[in-house]
Amino acid sequence: MSLEAIVQRCQQIVEDNTFAWAREWKERHPRGGVMGYWPVYTPVEIIHAAGMLPLAVYGGGNNLEVKHADSRLPSFICSIPRTSMELAFTGRLDFLEGLLFHPICDVARNLAQVWRRNFNTGKVDLLYLPQNIVTGAAVHYIQDEYQRLRGTLEEITRKKITKAALKRSLHLYNRQRQLIRELYTIRHEAPWLLSTAECYVLVRAGTLMAVEEHLPLLEQALQEVRQRSARSMDKIRVVFEGGFCEQPPVEFIQVVEEVCYIVDDDFMIGARWFQGDVPEEGDPVEALARSYRDLMSYCSIQHDERRLKHLALLERVRGSGAQAVILCPPKFCEPGLDDQVHFSQSLDTEKIPILSMEFEEKMTSFEQVRIQVETFAESILFYAGEGVR
Repeated sequence: MSLEAIVQRCQQIVEDNTFAWAREWKERHPRGGVMGYWPVYTPVEIIHAAGMLPLAVYGGGNNLEVKHADSRLPSFICSIPRTSMELAFTGRLDFLEGLLFHPICDVARNLAQVWRRNFNTGKVDLLYLPQNIVTGAAVHYIQDEYQRLRGTLEEITRKKITKAALKRSLHLYNRQRQLIRELYTIRHEAPWLLSTAECYVLVRAGTLMAVEEHLPLLEQALQEVRQRSARSMDKIRVVFEGGFCEQPPVEFIQVVEEVCYIVDDDFMIGARWFQGDVPEEGDPVEALARSYRDLMSYCSIQHDERRLKHLALLERVRGSGAQAVILCPPKFCEPGLDDQVHFSQSLDTEKIPILSMEFEEKMTSFEQVRIQVETFAESILFYAGEGVR
């Protein structure tokens, strides 16, 4: 299968808000079930070890008309809870055995109760993970929450989640993380070989399909990318920061990429949370808990005194060889907007150019985005040329 065919297949899965792929998986695995989860991070290994399909619910995209959800939610919140609720109101999530939420913001914290009140989509739970992970009790607390989730899934499936099953899941997801890191290495070193939009759908498809089916697609895609023939273009290299929870439309990414090489980003950070492999020796639940503390990526919903977020962003910029940063949180995203001041001050100190924008999952017009990015890129290229003279 060619890279174009793989990407097209993944994009179809990503854009299908009826979740046909997951429904077909459930029909093929009648003893399994599908467990939905909310961004940013979920221990999908535990869900997989239960014989279930972990399914990311990242909203309904920009092709879903919101008719019912706005009567239950205020208008001054981000798009993802509104479109996710619309999916449920229109019966698109009626095949789930349950849905996991996280207290990553005020909206997400309260959405579990709103969901229970309006829908009967199986078990609805709030997975509490510490936002300050440097305390001495953090690992023990995380481990207890994972064990609680383990018990909940055992109640749903009526079977024990064995240590052997957990180790097998760790191994599979470690392999998935390794392949995703290889994709991003190519993006850093030769972004003309693999576009951000292609990389994005390759990664996001893995949150909607079984890891056993996703791994061969990633392996084949990497093989095809390495054989691809393409030439570098005169584009600036940028880091995109802000897509850690709600995701921009693919068209938004494509418009930015017409002007810039996005050499690093925080898209789908929940699928790239661990920056290394989870240890496969010892107790797997403890290994997951320690990895959450020690291997996590920086994120606007986390606080880690060992690695301040604005300094971690500078590391990302330097490590990818970027010339500039696009700070672009979702509209009405309080955690994302709160970090913009620290990010901007740190980047200004280092004299790294910044373009500040907002996006919305429901966006359908991108001409203004194109104009902003083109003006930004041209100003950098102009001043670079002046510096040469």
